Amino acid sequence: MIHVEPLGVQLPARYLYLFECLEDKVAAMNGRITAWQRWLRQTLTTAAPGGRAAIAAAEVDADPGGLDIAPVGVPVQEDAYFVGRITCEVEGGHLNNTAVVLEGDTSLSDGARVHLDLSQLRSYRLFPGQVVAVKGVNPSGTKILVKSIWTHLPPPSQEQQSSAGAMDIGNLSGSSYAAASRGLSAVVAAGPFCLADDLTFDPLHELLQDLKPYPPNMLVLFGPFVDVEQPLIAGGMIDITFQEHFKTQVVERLLAWQAALAVPCQVVLLPAVRDAFHHPTFPQPAVNIQPPEQHLVSLQNPCSFSAGGVVLAGVSSDVLRHLSSAELARNEPGAPADRLAALASHIIGQRRWA
Repeated sequence: MIHVEPLGVQLPARYLYLFECLEDKVAAMNGRITAWQRWLRQTLTTAAPGGRAAIAAAEVDADPGGLDIAPVGVPVQEDAYFVGRITCEVEGGHLNNTAVVLEGDTSLSDGARVHLDLSQLRSYRLFPGQVVAVKGVNPSGTKILVKSIWTHLPPPSQEQQSSAGAMDIGNLSGSSYAAASRGLSAVVAAGPFCLADDLTFDPLHELLQDLKPYPPNMLVLFGPFVDVEQPLIAGGMIDITFQEHFKTQVVERLLAWQAALAVPCQVVLLPAVRDAFHHPTFPQPAVNIQPPEQHLVSLQNPCSFSAGGVVLAGVSSDVLRHLSSAELARNEPGAPADRLAALASHIIGQRRWA
């Protein structure tokens, strides 16, 4: 049986929503920018914009930590590196070429904001909230003339251990990495698992029947399981509670399917904001399954977890659609454009879902 272990900070089952303090939000944003500064110092000697070439060692010899990062908002007459998050000039507005602002952290930059002049860049992909590093000059202290921009962190090595974010690799042991070399078979399916005219979960039943002869090591199911947009549920045409419907149609069905298998299969469940029986917030805590089942693991949304030595991450929200509507992109002339791949790369490069 594959062992599933959640990674990163886990949401409590009971949480007071809309009670976040402003100081906590600022601390979280500062933490992301500070982490980028640390990762930049560690990796910029071998990673260039877009990962195309190495930067000369002479550029980073000035700082014992490997790189001299200038405060955002302070005039700099020579090429320097700045780290911050992308925002729009107008709060809640849509990014455009003249309204891109870089916001620094509070410790190094006192939260200063400066405009970015992107006219010298041949290509870029930016969205609000994205943490980036830029190289350029800031003659007046109010606008950075950007010569290079880094939007993606390189993949972490096995030696890099961290617990700062939802996409971190966690503290995996050497035996876990050895187990990963043996391979992991997994099937991933996303809801809703009901048709529009009934609540019998026929799509889920068909999926389990197809997997029964040759079950994978792990089955990952994303919600919604009890979809609030399903016509019968939205119309109140159900005579039991949403929790009971989830338990009888999903949990008990999965347990019966597992009991009939010749080879054990670990099942992982992730809720969705459209689940009628669960908290309609993002992020979401894990579904509380009672009594706990050894072969049925419930994880939060979004989440990262290790399974059989492999690190996986998942989210049931359509992150790519949100990125697509908020992204400001400029493609290099003549270069092939695969927008879906580029949008997905933001998640890997930022190491975060949101």
